[in-house]
Formats: sequence, C-alpha cells, structure tokens
Amino acid sequence: MPLSRTGALVYNAPGIGITLQPPTLERLADIPGVVGVKQGDLSVAAIDRIANRLAGRIRLFCASDLTFLGPMMAGFDGISSTNSCALPELILASYRAIEAGDAHRARDLHRLWYDVRALARRHGQPQLVKAAMNLRGFDGGHVRPPLRDIDEAALHELAEVMAMLSADGRAQVRLAA
Repeated sequence: MPLSRTGALVYNAPGIGITLQPPTLERLADIPGVVGVKQGDLSVAAIDRIANRLAGRIRLFCASDLTFLGPMMAGFDGISSTNSCALPELILASYRAIEAGDAHRARDLHRLWYDVRALARRHGQPQLVKAAMNLRGFDGGHVRPPLRDIDEAALHELAEVMAMLSADGRAQVRLAA
C-alpha cells in the first residue's frame, strides 16, 4: 500500500529535538512514495551531503527563510517560506534570481529584508509575519494561543521597517493604503 496518493514529504525539524541525519534521509529516499524532504538541519555538512546525494532522487526544500540562498545554490529545489506570506514579491524575486543564475541579485534582494528577519527573531516569526500581512492589507489575522500577537511597540517597529521596504523600489513591496 502506498504512503499516500500524492507522496510523503519528510520534515526534518531539529527544533523538536530529533534530527534526521543525512544517511537516514538517504534510506528514506529509497522508500516508494517518499517524494521529498523539508530540510531543517541547515549545517553546511548536512546541506552538502543531501544536495549531492539526494538531488534528482527526491525533491529538496529548505526550511528556512534565513538561509535559503545556500541550499538553493547547492541544488535544492525550493523553499518552504513563512515570510513569503508577508513578502511574496521579494521572496519570489530572490528565488527567481537564483534560478536564473544571478547569485548577486538574489543576495542583494535577501539583504533588503534583513530588518524583518531581525524583528522576527526578537518578537516571534509567526506573530511578525501575520502583523506584516495585516500592514499590507492581506488577511493575516491573529496567531493561535498560546502565542500572542506582537505588542504596539513591536508593531510600530515593524511598520517603520515595512515603510522602508516599500520606499525601496527593488523590494516591490506595497503597503495598504
């Protein structure tokens, strides 16, 4: 019996306390129905081995907005991006630059939203992404308990960062009126 009609994607999420090592992922790739891995262990050695041993066998997705340029340059197929909910134009432009072989442009685009990533590290990623979506006029809603939405001071910081991104034509980020 197949794992599923569409295939199974393995999420290697070290943040939950278990890290699947590259040899384990290689064995999982041999199981019929395993179609990909969302790779959360972003150590250079793991990325190097996975990209060189699994590319073409299963689909490889980077599980981090923060460091996706390296895995993409190493041969990963894509990214699972939380921040693309708030900054779809910017994340997509970075991805397309990599696909086109323009690493310099991808790097420069990635640098544009460093301040958003820094705020997310301080205030929580899902909370910050939802707030950024709301600032853009997207329906970001609220986070589910036990998480809490960002406070007014953090929202003010985010609004300033988003306004700077909006003012920079390279980012192509538009805020709600």
